[in-house]
Amino acid sequence: MKFKKMFSVILAVALMFTVSQNAFAIKGENDTRETAMWAHSGFAYSSYTNRFDDEDWFKIYNDSDYSRLVILTLENDIYINYDIAAFYTRSNGVETSIEAIDQGQGKTDMCGFWIQPGTTAYIRVKGHNGSFGWPGLETTYRLFINYQN
Repeated sequence: MKFKKMFSVILAVALMFTVSQNAFAIKGENDTRETAMWAHSGFAYSSYTNRFDDEDWFKIYNDSDYSRLVILTLENDIYINYDIAAFYTRSNGVETSIEAIDQGQGKTDMCGFWIQPGTTAYIRVKGHNGSFGWPGLETTYRLFINYQN
């Protein structure tokens, strides 16, 4: 019985690490619009930028028949200030962007936009004025993506 319990715990821990998403800055992964990571409503992601010119990119697709309001929330670390922007297509077909008003270190930035049916929007996170973080020193950002309708 003891062996079964220990085996179950070891298996659970191993599975947790193999199916969880690595959320730390890896060069070449989601560093550009072309390599953006797919996201969805309810998406939560935690990472950091590791160079002054590092950016993290995400993309969402509206597969519904109607426009959807997308709310982006970016929680900043107390030591590093990150900025968030979205690039999307308006209902008239014109590509545009929106950037959240910067609230500063340790604060939360938010912005929203309408994503049109059948279109992809891109989201960029970067350090404010070239700020960047490093692992282990609580310099991460937390990104949340939610649809409101």
